Amino acid sequence: MLRLWFGRRSDQIHSSLVLVPACAALLAIMSKFQAELAVKMEAELGEGSIWDYRTSCLLWLDIMGATLFRYNPADGTNEAHSLKGFGVATVSSVVPLAAACDPSGDLVGCTTTDGFATYSFGAKTLTLLGGAPPVAAGERFNDGKLDPTGQYWAGTLVRDAAGEIVPSAGSFYKRDAGGAVTKALAGVSISNGLAWTSDAKTMYYIDTPTQQVDAFDYDVATGSLSNRRAAVTGFTGGANGQVDGESSGYPDGCCIDAAGKLWVRDHYARVRTLSSAADRGRKRLFIAIHRSRASTARARRSTTRPTAARSSRRPSSRPPPASRSPRSRSPATLVTST
Repeated sequence: MLRLWFGRRSDQIHSSLVLVPACAALLAIMSKFQAELAVKMEAELGEGSIWDYRTSCLLWLDIMGATLFRYNPADGTNEAHSLKGFGVATVSSVVPLAAACDPSGDLVGCTTTDGFATYSFGAKTLTLLGGAPPVAAGERFNDGKLDPTGQYWAGTLVRDAAGEIVPSAGSFYKRDAGGAVTKALAGVSISNGLAWTSDAKTMYYIDTPTQQVDAFDYDVATGSLSNRRAAVTGFTGGANGQVDGESSGYPDGCCIDAAGKLWVRDHYARVRTLSSAADRGRKRLFIAIHRSRASTARARRSTTRPTAARSSRRPSSRPPPASRSPRSRSPATLVTST
């Protein structure tokens, strides 16, 4: 069974479920694909859905609400953990840890407005990790994921005083196994979806306003990127709510499934899947989920392992600062530093 989880900029997060016995069956089930409502609640910007195999729960978040959620499909419960009490304005990605590090499922990695952190669902504590990069006024972290070795990749976006995106003002960072944070890319506008092929030789990356998905050669030994090129094109943008045909919209989240297909989610809740490396440039399956904004399609499993931390905090009484407008094949390692 293929299960895709999507969040949107409104009051609902959807789960989309479809039985897929074989790759060729994707086209056959196209007309039968249906979205099911999983949780109905207020969310300013629902994103970041990822499966936590330790607890058989779905992790997701509300970026602008600075809240982490843990949804249990077995009983329908949806825990809410606000980070605003820690002085955090936004939380933009969440990743589960390796079971060998935290089999309880209480500890997760996340990105807040200005850097990397871990959060304990059980202790309700947020731990800020060292090595955070400088974040300018109006800048915040956006989407993030772990690579197959457990390095945490995440990028930023920058808004001006009017709340508009500043083109090419953001960056894309890598937190490596030693806890060092390195700028991998500059000149980013809205850093978004990430995915790695099963052989870890290719990384797919989305900078949403470019209206395409890029591919990089990825060196798993060094974590370095090279040979950037367009992998998926044909997105035509369009004003919010004005979606004309399959090619409209902006690319947002993405993931790669067990069969090696790249799934790309656009800003208007439609999904595209591409079947092979030789076929990345053309759409093989198009699924319209919802016409309002949606943000992410995520793989079911990702792991990381922290070892040390810079600081651990409990909620304070101070108000938060003003808000600024593929799974791993083995347990991965997120090493934190002082």
